[in-house]
Amino acid sequence: MKRQSILLTVLGIVIVGAGIWWFTNYPISFRPQSAGDQATVNENVNAGPTLPTTISYTGEDGATVLELLKRNHEVIESSGFVEGIDGRVGSSNNYWLWYVNGQEGPVGAAEYKTKAGETIEWRFVETK
Repeated sequence: MKRQSILLTVLGIVIVGAGIWWFTNYPISFRPQSAGDQATVNENVNAGPTLPTTISYTGEDGATVLELLKRNHEVIESSGFVEGIDGRVGSSNNYWLWYVNGQEGPVGAAEYKTKAGETIEWRFVETK
């Protein structure tokens, strides 16, 4: 009788240990689910900071649009073409475009010399 009691105790410990091992090694998303269960994905988990879609600043006599942008922002550029600002990088579907006083920039950002008081704005736009 004593031997049977010890055997049942050891068996109970093994079963509990196996259950603990199962639940710590297999996340909930991998456990079998019934046909009626649904999962919701939160795409914003650990998304980090919100990236800018518009940036604006005031022009200064003789400074280029690109020079002024680089003073206060992290810029990724190639041959004067701005590919990314503050972590938001363009793709085949979107890109950075600059405006002066509400009008699309007439030349490249590295070429246009601003005037004091002009409003310079960068917009992250989608291709049409």
